[in-house]
Amino acid sequence: MKRLSTLTLCGSLLLAGGAPGVAADSASVTATSPANAIDAVKAESASLLEQITKSLTGLASQAGTTAGATPAAGDSFVSQLQSLATSIQSGDDAGASGTLQKLMAAKPTDGQLAVLDDVRNNFALLALGRNFDTASSATQSAVGSAITAIKTGNATDIVTSLQGLYSNARLTDTQKELVTGLVGSWNPKLADVATKAGKLRDTAKLFGF
Repeated sequence: MKRLSTLTLCGSLLLAGGAPGVAADSASVTATSPANAIDAVKAESASLLEQITKSLTGLASQAGTTAGATPAAGDSFVSQLQSLATSIQSGDDAGASGTLQKLMAAKPTDGQLAVLDDVRNNFALLALGRNFDTASSATQSAVGSAITAIKTGNATDIVTSLQGLYSNARLTDTQKELVTGLVGSWNPKLADVATKAGKLRDTAKLFGF
């Protein structure tokens, strides 16, 4: 497994230029059945992983020099970025979603937040594609709806579709943890409720059920 520090940074993905995330591709989103959405995302998995890795590398290399950041805060931010990259590369998507929650809630700068938004969108697609490929047809339909919402970029629709996936599908504990983390990365208030309740694997109350 490659470590984050050894990855090559692509200049076009630096904060100054931004990352070519999902939002940039929204115009190319075409109608597709929920059943086919997972296969489409799986076909893009290598590209999604590459974009995520390069974006995180760029953030990690710049975080320590961000104006106004204290060394301790900078180190913590970089450490979390490295942890996120390692988890994603190793396939620990449930763990990665929890780390992503923390990063989104860590009051990043506007530039950092823009890149993290792209990372979140690309990671959500990657994780949904590789964690639900053998799910039942009903679950795949719910996943397909979430994928479509992420690609169109409407935050309300994204959270609603992920909540629907959580409540209407038969998920494993790991899948529940993943979906909860994804919801929290779009809606920090829901993440706070989950954290205070201490329930990462059984969060029905989080969604009001």
